[in-house]
Amino acid sequence: LAPSGPAAPAMPALAVGDDGWQVTTPAPWRCYFGPMVDLTVLGALVWAWIGFMVAFLDVPLYDRLFAEGSIVNNLVVSTILTCIVVLPVLAIIIGMTGSSPGKWLFGTRVTRRDGRPIGIMAALKRELDVLVRGLGLGIPLISLGTLLWSRSSLDDHGAAGWDRHKPWVVTHREKGSVQTLLFVVGLLAWIAVRVALQLIS
Repeated sequence: LAPSGPAAPAMPALAVGDDGWQVTTPAPWRCYFGPMVDLTVLGALVWAWIGFMVAFLDVPLYDRLFAEGSIVNNLVVSTILTCIVVLPVLAIIIGMTGSSPGKWLFGTRVTRRDGRPIGIMAALKRELDVLVRGLGLGIPLISLGTLLWSRSSLDDHGAAGWDRHKPWVVTHREKGSVQTLLFVVGLLAWIAVRVALQLIS
C-alpha cells in the first residue's frame, strides 16, 4: 500500500546535463545560510567601500554618518540599509552567474531550466523578494514571521513563494564530503565576520 499523507510536490524537470547541481529537493538550511553569509560578508565589503568614498569626498559628512550613536549605527536601521546596499550587488552576481558567494558555499544555484543565468533584472526582483518576504529585512519579530512563512511555503509547495511559477529553478549541489566541508567553511566565515564586526564597532 502507498503511504498516506500529502503527495510530494512535483519538481520542474531540468533541461541541462548532470553538472553536480541537479538536486531539486528543498534544502531550507542551505537557503537560509546562503543569504545570511551574503548579507554579512558582502555587506561588510560594501559598507567599507561606502565609508571610504564618503571619507574621501567629505570628512565632516563621514563623521556625522558613522559617529557613535548616529542613525547608521542603529541596529535595525543598519540592517535595513545593509539589505538595500547589498541588493544590487547580489542582483548582478546572481543574475550573471546563477549563484553568489554565500549560495555557492552552501550549494545553492538559481538558473533557468537549461542552466543559463536568469539575468540581472530577474535576479533583482527575486533577491528583493527574498530580503523582504523571506528575511523581513532583518527586523526582529518581523523576520521571524517571514522565515516561518517561507519555511511553510517550502514544505507545502516544494519552493518558496518567490520561486513558484517562475521561469527559473533553485537547484543544489549534491551532498557529499565536499559540500559538507563547504557548509562548515561557510558557517565559520559567517561567524568570524560577525565577531570581527562586533569587535570593531
